[in-house]
Amino acid sequence: MIIGEPLLKREVKELGVKRTSEFVRFEGKLARILRDVNGFPYIWKNDRIVPITLEEGDVICNDGGVVIQRIGEATPIPVKEIDMTERKEKKKRTEEKKVEEKEEEEVDKEIVAQEIMPVREDFLAPAMTIERAVQIFRLYEEAKKRLLSEKDVIWYGKDGKPTEKGQGHPHIKRSGWRKLGRFFGLSCQILERRKEWAEDSEGRYYIWIYKVRASHPCGAYQDAEGVCTSRDPFFSKKHGRRIEPAEKDIMLKAQTVAFNRAISDLLGSGEVSAEELEG
Repeated sequence: MIIGEPLLKREVKELGVKRTSEFVRFEGKLARILRDVNGFPYIWKNDRIVPITLEEGDVICNDGGVVIQRIGEATPIPVKEIDMTERKEKKKRTEEKKVEEKEEEEVDKEIVAQEIMPVREDFLAPAMTIERAVQIFRLYEEAKKRLLSEKDVIWYGKDGKPTEKGQGHPHIKRSGWRKLGRFFGLSCQILERRKEWAEDSEGRYYIWIYKVRASHPCGAYQDAEGVCTSRDPFFSKKHGRRIEPAEKDIMLKAQTVAFNRAISDLLGSGEVSAEELEG
């Protein structure tokens, strides 16, 4: 029998580990077998649940120590009468089992307590007063007016195309989101980037995906993803004809969109950035 590394309590819960009526001999005594939702076996060892791998020759018993199956044999072994030696040991094993069951009950209680957690008195309580929240969001709006220049904003009309200032709706560009991020003390990092391939009627094309995180010194953070493909019309069309875009442009746009989204969401804005609309 091969013993694995102990499970964490959350892993016990996630795997749905439950007790069975099966036992296996371990360190000279019977150890109850536990199984997860997929049927994989575990036992208790030093107050921890550990995975086991049963090898050929290992035996599975009932609570009386009677062998009911040998690993490697196709059919279970018929139950035999317990000999006198086993009867003498049965009382000892019963006491050990009671101790083991008590330990398991404690774990079960803890799992149930996690699943049915009582509602705390501060459940959904605000992090600050309404007056303070209004003050902060007014500061955000004031920061946009005073920190951002015309070069940090693009106006888009109802047709989804850039238009003159004051017409349509303003959308903040990359430069503007970086200014707001710096003003509010945010930091950004790339968590993951990957390239995937897809295919359409025109053939194969690639997709760059960036996952990033914007963080504040207080501990709050926001993850976001940005996506850009080699079919992006901003880079892949010229004079109405399809051209092959520079891959670095596709990568940078995906990264830019991701950072814009993370900063916008962390600031509680949720605004769509200009780079997401260009095309």
